[in-house]
Amino acid sequence: MVSTTPHGTEGRVWLAGSGNGLKALADGLRDRGLQLVTADMAADFADVHEAPVAMVYLAPRPPEGCTGAAIADYVANGVAAFVAAAQKAVRCMTRDKVKGSLVIVTDIAGIPGRDGHAAAATLSGALIGAAKCLAKELGRQSISVNVVAYGFVPELGAEDNLRPAERKLFELMNLGKPGGIAHLVENIVHLVGNRHLMTGQVLHADDGLII
Repeated sequence: MVSTTPHGTEGRVWLAGSGNGLKALADGLRDRGLQLVTADMAADFADVHEAPVAMVYLAPRPPEGCTGAAIADYVANGVAAFVAAAQKAVRCMTRDKVKGSLVIVTDIAGIPGRDGHAAAATLSGALIGAAKCLAKELGRQSISVNVVAYGFVPELGAEDNLRPAERKLFELMNLGKPGGIAHLVENIVHLVGNRHLMTGQVLHADDGLII
């Protein structure tokens, strides 16, 4: 199911993903004036012919009690969904000679690993690896590939239960801002605008959880 919004001054952006967090993220990006096309599956972009200036992929949250074989399925499906959407976007960008960007939005757990977050950390780590590889492959086509890794964003369903060591770290930080969708959107918009020299990088939007 594809939904669009006609307004916007920054060019067309594809937002791929699923789950309750997709609507919250879409609303935040629209509030920044982006012309957005949203879809649950890459196949839903088949009838969209205009090349996007960016494709944003929101990694799915793991289901409750996701362990063992379920983790393998969750990770495989999550990576496959990103690759399919990225391939479609890159084909359109290359065809229309658009110097675009791919942005993955995923859990910060894939960087340090976190106790009790095995599923999210595994998918996040896989997507970060994919981003780094694609950044090298697509650089010659002037397409950047980066990751925004978030800590606690209630609108995306991220858990807010901190382990003692994490809570102690937060208490030492001076930022003191609760993670929210508005903060996350600001980081994404920076990458979507492609007004930078970043590619293959992971931008931490985690209020200092990982330093």
